[in-house]
Amino acid sequence: MHVLFVQPQPCIRTLKYAEGFRKMDSSIRISFAYVGKTLTEFYGHGDECFEAWFPLGDNPAAELRNIVTANGISLIHSHNAPDTLTNLCIDLFGGEIPIVHDIHDLMSARKTAYEDGLNRTGNGANWREEEQQAIERSDAVITVSDAIFDIVRWQGYRLPEIAQVYANYIPERFIPKTLPQIDQKSTDRPIRIVYEGFISSNGGHYDLRTIFRALAAEGFEVHIYPSRDKADYQTLADTVPNIIYHPSLAPEKLFEEITQY
Repeated sequence: MHVLFVQPQPCIRTLKYAEGFRKMDSSIRISFAYVGKTLTEFYGHGDECFEAWFPLGDNPAAELRNIVTANGISLIHSHNAPDTLTNLCIDLFGGEIPIVHDIHDLMSARKTAYEDGLNRTGNGANWREEEQQAIERSDAVITVSDAIFDIVRWQGYRLPEIAQVYANYIPERFIPKTLPQIDQKSTDRPIRIVYEGFISSNGGHYDLRTIFRALAAEGFEVHIYPSRDKADYQTLADTVPNIIYHPSLAPEKLFEEITQY
């Protein structure tokens, strides 16, 4: 079986799928067709979990036809956002190859810009139409939480018969085998709040400085573990009491460290 992942900008969720497939059945082949950057180019790791990487370039339809023909693709697992590539796959291969649509984000519900460097042009009406078509025409739909399906139903979209939630689980290899001793002094400290993930300083969706300041002002101890180091947040921690900035950690070390909280 050869599964083709398709996504404008590959993300960590796809890496978790790939690791799960390899653990379940090592004979399953997985390749990736993409527009932006590979996982390793964007996150620093992940390309090794896929058999091949296929940039879609300026003519995604032609590239997808070539990829499917040359590689014996059995199933297409298309990830948004946006939903453009899922609809393209359905137009090209619908009825011939099963197509699974994975909803990472509902474009109709998102209010902030993406910060992955990918150019997403369009307007709300276009996104909503593409979103509905991708959901209703796919052979199956997967999403990250029941809340997404609640919004889908509220929007009036018709879900296919196969509609499943697959949460963003931690890969098994990142689960700590041993845990460090808990800091006994922690009981005498303020309530600690830990943020782990992407941060920015451009006023967008991931610019969390105002929120962190507000939490710190209320007496909470805010610990920041960025996916990538961000100097502006080190400056924030240097100037605002109760905010502690930690350097970016490898995933296996990160999951061990956050057991302290």
